Amino acid sequence: LAIVHTEDFPGSKFGGAGVITNVYNPRVEGEQHSACRLKMIKEKNIIQVGWRVDPALYGDNLTRLFIHFTDGKTSSCFNLLCPGFVLLNTQMPIDGVFEPVSQRGGNISDIGLSINWDLEEGNWWLFSTESNTPFGFWPRSV
Repeated sequence: LAIVHTEDFPGSKFGGAGVITNVYNPRVEGEQHSACRLKMIKEKNIIQVGWRVDPALYGDNLTRLFIHFTDGKTSSCFNLLCPGFVLLNTQMPIDGVFEPVSQRGGNISDIGLSINWDLEEGNWWLFSTESNTPFGFWPRSV
């Protein structure tokens, strides 16, 4: 577990965060889920991205890329199940399955993701850090 908290200072040049994490397929049952995520919070708005094993959401026990957005009022949405995230690149589909995954004592698979704030437009961009390729963005208006 790693947590970083920054204060909201006017004029701050802080514009996002990133994570590189190993990807696993932990065993879950019933309504359980397991995830590794990068979580950005601004006031009551929350953006999350990472990998997730969630049989209730996906109907299987596979490890998948996920995004989640909460607007602090009424909307809370996984992946592309509701409007909000503007998908620009389907190279690694949102809710796509990770293969292969890391094995304890064996091969390691990882993913690098970042959420960057566009200081001019106010949009929050999701990038693959390996290729510096944008998946898409959450518009400022969301």
